[in-house]
Amino acid sequence: MACKGAGLLLTLIWRGGLRGLYALLSQFIRI
Repeated sequence: MACKGAGLLLTLIWRGGLRGLYALLSQFIRI
């Protein structure tokens, strides 16, 4: 499950680029 999640995360970062990664980090900081 963790491996699948990591793959999905990498895919989102790859497609979203740094902007996607930054948004993801913002969500973690927000929580």
